[in-house]
Amino acid sequence: MLFVCEAFAGGGGEEVSMMPLLFGLMLLSMSYLAAHFVVDRLQKRYLFVSGIEYVALGVGLSYIAVFDNSSTYLPAITFAVGWVGLTYGLKLSLSQIARSGAMLRLALTELVFVGVGVGAFVTFVMHSLFDQEWSICLLCGGMMGSAALATSSSAIEVVQQRYPLLKSHILTSLLKATQVSNLLAILVFSLVICTYNRDTLAPNLYENAQLGGGGVLTGLTLVGGLLLSVLYALFLVSNDSENSRFLALAGIICFAAGAAFFVNLPVLALTLALGLGVAQTQHKNSVLEMMEGAKKPAMLILLIFAGVQIKNISIGNVAMLLFSVVILRFLLKAFSSWVCGYGSSIRSDLFRGNLSQGIISLAIALSFRGMVEGEAVDLVYAVAVLSVAINELISPRWLRGLLIDIGEIRDEVSFAQEG
Repeated sequence: MLFVCEAFAGGGGEEVSMMPLLFGLMLLSMSYLAAHFVVDRLQKRYLFVSGIEYVALGVGLSYIAVFDNSSTYLPAITFAVGWVGLTYGLKLSLSQIARSGAMLRLALTELVFVGVGVGAFVTFVMHSLFDQEWSICLLCGGMMGSAALATSSSAIEVVQQRYPLLKSHILTSLLKATQVSNLLAILVFSLVICTYNRDTLAPNLYENAQLGGGGVLTGLTLVGGLLLSVLYALFLVSNDSENSRFLALAGIICFAAGAAFFVNLPVLALTLALGLGVAQTQHKNSVLEMMEGAKKPAMLILLIFAGVQIKNISIGNVAMLLFSVVILRFLLKAFSSWVCGYGSSIRSDLFRGNLSQGIISLAIALSFRGMVEGEAVDLVYAVAVLSVAINELISPRWLRGLLIDIGEIRDEVSFAQEG
């Protein structure tokens, strides 16, 4: 509804044709029904993560110019990104992260090798091969490194659907590692964005220390999110009905995400802190239940418009950089797992269980695409989204292979005979 209202609003006296928009909405409805009845069954049988079909649909809609005017759907994207940040903040347990031990060490190791490694590689490629300014190269590298660092529980969910009686200690550990990696990815991305925008947001802040100014702005963004959580909690005290809570929830997301986007602050960091603050109140469970109940529409917006935003690209350049990034991320995750497992109880092949990227990576890429423009931005954004799609396709089977090797799945022979 956000982008429908924006289309009706027009803006600047310019006429906006509703036919492409209505045609697009009809395609979205048909695709959602098809995916619901077909793809969900296929993912359980053939072990892949559904959702990629919506990204492909978005790419198709982009190339037939259904959503040609980005101003019609940017509010919807911003809302969906805010929804992702708030949901993650509600589920985040800092005390559990502090006690996770080995998984915290694994996530920090991946930050050093995967996040920094992929980011440095993309920065070098953008400067050397595409002759971009260093500031844009560093920004693109920071986004790609953050997206590569983020992981997802989607592969775990698919494997658990395929093997409903599976009880695995390794999956619990992987979920903890995913939680830590996503937190680090959001913080790193927020630091990159705030550092890049420091001259615009606070030119007098740490004039001779760009990174220091970015760090202060990131901290202020997190504090702002916590303050908004207090405001939301105060509203809930006098409004106990479910409808009032849902309206307040949608309102606080629109306000927080919209304000952050308007002033070029990271939406994910602000709504993450908002979720962390709400999680400390007695309303955590009820709010989380509402968030989960409305999860599918928000994720549908995120996935489709992740594809719609892929435009103005050279297929050859995207293919070259995409292949390099996917292979490099795989190798660096394997190396990180080996380094972390050397002389410890962590398996050296644990990386096979957390190859997926997922929603946090897409939210990072979409936030980046909405805040920065240019040919380099179009290129690395397309690579980020497509690398998520590839890793979502392959990650469930790599995870299943890991569980077979450690003996937690024993019916693989019959599964192979089924084809």
